[in-house]
Amino acid sequence: MKKRAAYIITLFISIAFSSCSNSDFDIAPVQQTKTAQVQESISINGVPTSKKSDVYSSAKSAEKSSSSFLLQDNKNSSLTISISNEVRNIKNGFYSFDLKEVNIKVINTNNEWSTSKGHQKGAFFEVISVRNLASNSGYIKEITVKANCFLCNNEGNFIPFECLTSIKF
Repeated sequence: MKKRAAYIITLFISIAFSSCSNSDFDIAPVQQTKTAQVQESISINGVPTSKKSDVYSSAKSAEKSSSSFLLQDNKNSSLTISISNEVRNIKNGFYSFDLKEVNIKVINTNNEWSTSKGHQKGAFFEVISVRNLASNSGYIKEITVKANCFLCNNEGNFIPFECLTSIKF
């Protein structure tokens, strides 16, 4: 009797599966996510620019971390991004210009522009990824940041600044 019941159950399962189409049981393949390279962009006063090279001058202290690099423009400009956290404490999220958690500065032969010199109403700065680097790289972390803010000079003039870029500390 037990053998007959097992046979009937097996037969029933076989008929059930054979009456269903293959698509009813197809399992979607697991999607593998790869870390996408960031399409970097930097715009100062509406003029696109880029990094001159992937070389950074980094400063680290208990109070803040900063990273500077040269820009590909005709003014020999350098861009510095400072975050008021020790490098090891930098995490994904938003940082405030008003609370002095972050400062962006562009220095060129004509002027010095900074987020700390003027209003930042509607501005934002976001760390969108943080990656620890190998000890032999010369840097501790690489972070990808996104910013939309205003750079101001000593005369009270301001220009818009936008970026999506990776920096190293």
